[in-house]
Amino acid sequence: MRAGDLLIQLNADLVQPQFDSAKAQLEYDRIEYERMANLVKENATAQRDLDNATTQLAISKARFEEIRARLDRTRILAPIGGVLDNRLVEKGEYVDPGNPVADLVETDPVKVVVEVPERDTAFFTPGDKAEVLAETKGRRECLVGEIEFLSEVANAQTRSTRMEILLENKERLLRSGQIVRVRLRRRILKDAILIPLLAVIPMEDSMAVYVVNSAQAQRREVQLGIIKGDGVQVLSGLKAGEQLIVAGHRFVAPGQKVNIVPEKR
Repeated sequence: MRAGDLLIQLNADLVQPQFDSAKAQLEYDRIEYERMANLVKENATAQRDLDNATTQLAISKARFEEIRARLDRTRILAPIGGVLDNRLVEKGEYVDPGNPVADLVETDPVKVVVEVPERDTAFFTPGDKAEVLAETKGRRECLVGEIEFLSEVANAQTRSTRMEILLENKERLLRSGQIVRVRLRRRILKDAILIPLLAVIPMEDSMAVYVVNSAQAQRREVQLGIIKGDGVQVLSGLKAGEQLIVAGHRFVAPGQKVNIVPEKR
């Protein structure tokens, strides 16, 4: 169903005759006005007759517009495009002003609502892309949408922020109330060093790892960043390409000879 399509037709038996009468009267008064205007030009009648015809035409116009508006209200049109989910009235029922008559569900586009942790909200702005993952029609779908709204106020109880993602749904893969997963990209870390979290040794006031330098163990104090799964980002203290000891590292000491074992594949 498209916007403007007829949803409900109310009984117009009483209004339709009034509309027809007002339309006929308007047409008669318009002809009378034009006739009087021509007579005044020919000095065949007084200006007062034209003034009376002008007034009568204005009255007829106002009455016609009033009755046409009443007639238009007997046709309830769809305010938006979508699917007619439920008709709330049956033929012959009385409908009071303000009462709903149907449930109309907009299916394209759809809005996906998620709650974003408070610490992550600074990474997102309206217009950013987001991936919506859903199980539909027996297969997994990945749809790309756009962040349309990000609340400025966090939920006082959950400390999370409401985010709304808008995406196309022309094939009607998503349904209202469906549970989906959303994949958001907080930021891109270029040339980041990610090491196994188990390779990090907690010290009294720092974190350390062991690397191999000239076949000997060398301890490095490192500064850590974000944790992703079983890996952790190293911000400083380690360079790309260095050999990291990931097994038995808790039993070595600085300067100890290291036996490098090839990785099993």
